[in-house]
Amino acid sequence: MSLDDKDKEALYSMDKRVSVIEEILRRLEHNHLQHMEKDLARLDAKVWALISGMALQLASFVAALLLFLLN
Repeated sequence: MSLDDKDKEALYSMDKRVSVIEEILRRLEHNHLQHMEKDLARLDAKVWALISGMALQLASFVAALLLFLLN
């Protein structure tokens, strides 16, 4: 069962395409995903800072309301 020239050419072409796809996936995995991970960590810190600020504002509002009602 030997491959004719047409089949060999198609197989070679497919091998080249798979190699290109593997290289793109490797680049995405090692470069872009690391940058995305850093961006998500920064975004996470910003979200926690906003939540903390909102909690402090709510606590100060409740304290001011209690002081107003007690006087």
